Amino acid sequence: MDLVLKHGGLTDDEKEEVLDRFPITTLDRLLSTPAVRQQIGIEIKGQKLLSDLPPDEVIKPLKRMVKDLASGAVNVTMLKKRDQMTDYVASLADDLPDLTTKTGSATAVETLDDSDFVPPAPPPPAPAPAPPKSGKQRSYKRRALIPRDCALTVSNPKVAEIVKELRALSMQDSPHAISVLFRVFLELSVDHYLDKEGLPSTTQTPAGAKDKKLREKVKMVIDHLENAGVPKKNLDGISKGIDDKNSPLYVDTLHNYVHNRFYSPQERELKVSWDNSQLFFESIWK
Repeated sequence: MDLVLKHGGLTDDEKEEVLDRFPITTLDRLLSTPAVRQQIGIEIKGQKLLSDLPPDEVIKPLKRMVKDLASGAVNVTMLKKRDQMTDYVASLADDLPDLTTKTGSATAVETLDDSDFVPPAPPPPAPAPAPPKSGKQRSYKRRALIPRDCALTVSNPKVAEIVKELRALSMQDSPHAISVLFRVFLELSVDHYLDKEGLPSTTQTPAGAKDKKLREKVKMVIDHLENAGVPKKNLDGISKGIDDKNSPLYVDTLHNYVHNRFYSPQERELKVSWDNSQLFFESIWK
């Protein structure tokens, strides 16, 4: 899904369909079927999707599958049996890859980036809608915490499910659930980064190893990202927010979302929390 969202040249409407209650288990059913993988030139090793096809070939069937499932053109009832799945893939026609272009050297699709793809042709412009009678311009109103144009390559299954929920839940209807999930997402993200980079997430005490505090772990990740070349300005939102009592990213505020029964989040606070930390998360889950 992340590969298609990042490099599939989807329109905003198509991205919104993908991010809104996507049937991920049906896509998993397809890609878990060996005959399907053979048809589209991919394999799975160590829970990673691999292919020795050129990037522009490997993305063709994946993009079509994601679009068909997101739009409802294909559903789980139509893909219950192996023959149904292979017949569906065979029907993809021009969206099937040219298997004769295999290189013999498999690559994990999660490592592909913009430089690997030929830029897709832009879709034809849609007719301009008539302006509202009031004369006011229409604008996209974000309902979920994570905006639809933010693509995160999340490798941990649990964290990926949290991201999915943060894309689906309405900030207006579910502010408490979102605030708690955001706090969890922050800590699991920094723990993932510390582990990936071999940085210590615990400190030794007379009683043994003890988890470092969230503020300390966040600052460790910020320092490491800056040393790795991430511009400081990209991290200022969270770097300053975790120590600013007036910021919704203030660590004690995040703890209050979980532990204080008298403290409630506001929709605007949630938006600011994400907007000020999005580049931080994108740097972790790139």
